[in-house]
Amino acid sequence: MKLIIGWILILPNICSVTLYGQITGANNCKRAPAFALARGFSNNVAIITSVTGVKGILLADPANMGKTYQDSSWVTHGYMGQFTTDEDGNIFVLPGPHVNLIDNPIATNNYVFRIDSKTGKLSVFARLPNNANDQSSNAFGALGITYNCNHKCLYISSVNSSTRKNEVGKIYQLSALTGKLLDSVVSFDAYGLLSLEIDETEVLLSGCARNSSVYEIKLNKKGGFASDPKEVFSIAGMGPRGDDRVKKIEFDNKHFRLIVKGHEFNYNLSAPAENQQTLYSFSRITDYWQIDK
Repeated sequence: MKLIIGWILILPNICSVTLYGQITGANNCKRAPAFALARGFSNNVAIITSVTGVKGILLADPANMGKTYQDSSWVTHGYMGQFTTDEDGNIFVLPGPHVNLIDNPIATNNYVFRIDSKTGKLSVFARLPNNANDQSSNAFGALGITYNCNHKCLYISSVNSSTRKNEVGKIYQLSALTGKLLDSVVSFDAYGLLSLEIDETEVLLSGCARNSSVYEIKLNKKGGFASDPKEVFSIAGMGPRGDDRVKKIEFDNKHFRLIVKGHEFNYNLSAPAENQQTLYSFSRITDYWQIDK
């Protein structure tokens, strides 16, 4: 079993004019699963979906990577991709085909799975609309996921049924309690997601599967979508490839910066594996995001 590593980290020099107090991550309430703590894992338990040849997810202890755990229910739906947790430690995880579609059929690529914090068992939490019928041009459905503590909801990006010529992807807002569909943004192939509060305004940041930009969508008082996606910055020309797609966005609460994870994405399974990724760091200067150098 081999853990895939090899990120390139661009470290920041934090600028003195960064507005620290005006940015708050909307997923700061996330907690470790209760079943993991009961098995001796710490609060910093690692949830891994990128272990070569291992289906489902794997728990590991950062202090002792030889200590791992995997429940039998976690492998029943093939390989997994992005995930998030809530304030109770429930894990929400998306399918993530790696090499082929034998273990991840196109019929289930828009599923959302949930691992119960208490029992540790995986089940299907929600089935997002699935109109895909041509797996040769797009092997993917649900791609990105993030949790919003304020509204107890999930934001999930999907490129289900999009092709290289037709952009019909969506961002969904789901209740994290019931799985009910609350709102959506249509005709946008979003990727990595993160909800933030900036200058007392709630927004959703989103990567895009078609270009190297990060977009901002304003949210309303219920966490629904109040604007169309607006480009706010780009990683085009950066990193070893120059055309990375933004797979994941995280907020560093300690240094008040965005950590953006980029990798190659072409709507098929021929792209290099997880090890060819780059981390970019951005700080907010007045009213825009600037790359840290």
